[in-house]
Amino acid sequence: MHPIHRNFEVQTLRNGQWQTEAVHDSENDARRFAERVLGEKTCGGARIIGNRIHRDGSVNGEIVFHKRQAAKTMQPIRIDVLDKIPVFCETADDVFTLQSRMIINRVLRTYLETALLTPTELLHGFKHLQRLGSHKNLLSSALGHIAKLQTDGTFRPREDRQDELFDLATRVVTRAKRAEELRLPKLGRQFSETLAAVSGVDYDTPEYLAMVILSKSLGSRESWLEKLDLLCRLAADETEENALLLIDTVVADVLGGGFLDTLTNGNRSLGDAVSGLFDLADGRYEIAGGAAIDTIDTLNGLLSDGSLPASREVIIDRALRLLRNATPVYRSDPAKEMEEYQRALVRVMVPNGRRRVLADPEPKVARPAPRPRDPIHLAKLTEEHAEGEGESNIITKLDTVFSARVIGQLYRRSINDGEKLTKALDVDAEAFWAPSSDTDAQIVCEHIDDVLERYLIEENIIEKLDRPDDSIRERAIRLARFCGAGVLPEGKALNMARQRVVRLLREPRFDIRFVEDIHDAEAAQRALRDFNDLLVKARLA
Repeated sequence: MHPIHRNFEVQTLRNGQWQTEAVHDSENDARRFAERVLGEKTCGGARIIGNRIHRDGSVNGEIVFHKRQAAKTMQPIRIDVLDKIPVFCETADDVFTLQSRMIINRVLRTYLETALLTPTELLHGFKHLQRLGSHKNLLSSALGHIAKLQTDGTFRPREDRQDELFDLATRVVTRAKRAEELRLPKLGRQFSETLAAVSGVDYDTPEYLAMVILSKSLGSRESWLEKLDLLCRLAADETEENALLLIDTVVADVLGGGFLDTLTNGNRSLGDAVSGLFDLADGRYEIAGGAAIDTIDTLNGLLSDGSLPASREVIIDRALRLLRNATPVYRSDPAKEMEEYQRALVRVMVPNGRRRVLADPEPKVARPAPRPRDPIHLAKLTEEHAEGEGESNIITKLDTVFSARVIGQLYRRSINDGEKLTKALDVDAEAFWAPSSDTDAQIVCEHIDDVLERYLIEENIIEKLDRPDDSIRERAIRLARFCGAGVLPEGKALNMARQRVVRLLREPRFDIRFVEDIHDAEAAQRALRDFNDLLVKARLA
């Protein structure tokens, strides 16, 4: 079929995205235009697509010109500061974990966006690491910032931790340099094929070498969408779990960068953006059209069937961080700020009142060693069988637990009321109530949970916190603080308190009544955000 019309579409690469700048009927005119825009410092590349338009409306296109160049920024590239303690890396292998790469994505966000790189490509590419090192003080600033966060509030000098981080970075670079010298196969149609192809290479693990190969293939892609499309096709075709999990972490890298910002740019408000991110995490994000529609459809399917748990975690983390920042939720109409904020907050909730995302792992900061005289926790039941005096103490405590029917039989009479729930059993709540596959330990947990539930009911604890004569703000804050104080482990007792908070949130005009006696608009907005922080701590948001 002969085309009835031809045109030449000029696209430029800016901020990691290809966008159409002009369409010409003549290829020569298109080339002159492309050369002109390549003279702009902020242009990272240009390409010309020759389109053949047929009578039936179909279009065939091919690239007739393509050129990449280093885009120059007007301002020096700086690190992006973190708002919480980053994950603690002890070995070079720790640097490659998902949590570590999420931190790299945030601290080096500006640099990675400019270079169009994922943390995976950076860590597995020697040339990329060399370029990062060529940016004066950028790496040292990033490591210094992380070291400061990890040592603040401790007796450890920041310089010592920074030296350790430099040593880990050196090992990562050395590993990548040695891999650069190897002759590795190309990326296979299935990632498991690539893993099998490098399994006989003695230099490093198959997983690392396969990621080196994948990183090189990603480096040839010209946009975040093209990188994501490659990864989604690999994931959709993959049948082996280990290979799929590795692909998942790289998809998470792309989603942790600028792609999600581009995807949600069209939202009319921050509340819409948050809702859209939760839709994507659930695998039901709707896109009107455009080049990304097929990729997003594939991504939706992978997320909805649970194939990409790490990617889902990154999407939800981004939504929660958006909700917690200082940007107005509804910029175009300040009068709708509270309504929109509450609408977005509802999306963070789930039926059982728990957070939609796994809690961040506790950073491995230096802590004093446990004292020999500390009581033996019942959490020992989830570990290997104890011996000697420890076993006797655990058995004694179990006798106490199973003979108890009310909380008064579980705590020492000398403990004051405020300590009953936290010290009754000499138990570290987070450790003891962590999910365990040990059936016996689960039986103990359920029994204690029943005792705590009866205590809340018989002593009217929830009613005392939720006094109807007090303002709705005082009631909501008291209940949220109680849920997040750590005095109750996960279970029926804590859910009882959480349900009361949810009931308050669903009362008519809750957001307006919450700040009705605060006449300053900024103070009212701050009060709502502080309350959201309490909900997050209580795992209600």
